[in-house]
Amino acid sequence: MASTRSGGGQNAANNVPIPQADAVLSEDESDSEESDVSDSEQEPSWVSWFCSLRGNEFFCEVDEDYIEDDFNLSGLSSQVPYYDYALDMILDNEPPHDVMLTDQQQELLESAAEMLY
Repeated sequence: MASTRSGGGQNAANNVPIPQADAVLSEDESDSEESDVSDSEQEPSWVSWFCSLRGNEFFCEVDEDYIEDDFNLSGLSSQVPYYDYALDMILDNEPPHDVMLTDQQQELLESAAEMLY
């Protein structure tokens, strides 16, 4: 039984397709495209969500680097309750696993994040 290989045909003994280098690259590319799709399907950031709320049309999205800059946050920690938690919420940082908030505390935290932003 003679097998002929032309690029990426089939293995004559088993009739199994033989992958080509191009086919492997396209599979990798499709994996990255799938991850791009899953990234776009994620929830919007807290900032995007907040700015899209009705009544917040005049708010604009501020870059995270600006939000994280201590100079830009000067004096706000004394003005905003739950400041550290509110800042973490705005930056979409996960709360520590050992912190369990009641519903009332969660509402206060959300209000503080809105006030801080």
